[in-house]
Amino acid sequence: MRYPHAARHGRVHAMKQEVGQLAAQHPQLNSTVFYECPQDTDRLGQDYQRAGRIDAAAIREHALLADADYYLCGPVGFMQQQQRQLRGAGVEAARIHMEVFGSNAMASD
Repeated sequence: MRYPHAARHGRVHAMKQEVGQLAAQHPQLNSTVFYECPQDTDRLGQDYQRAGRIDAAAIREHALLADADYYLCGPVGFMQQQQRQLRGAGVEAARIHMEVFGSNAMASD
């Protein structure tokens, strides 16, 4: 199972401990974490594996499976970008599921 995850940085990394524990217990779980803006306290290779936003190349490398469903959650702009990239990589629209969350300030991004 592949689990790519994106966050702005470590202080807002949702479910970090839970996924880390699952990955340690289940070697078939491949977790790749992207921090858009790593902070001084974030450790490359330990807290996250890639700096920057997930892009089409990263999706193809870390997450693209022909028969998979894709679940996107986050601010609208982020999800729209990821949806476009998945569709551009050939993922059927019916396999892309989205849920908006974020602060009111982020909702207008």
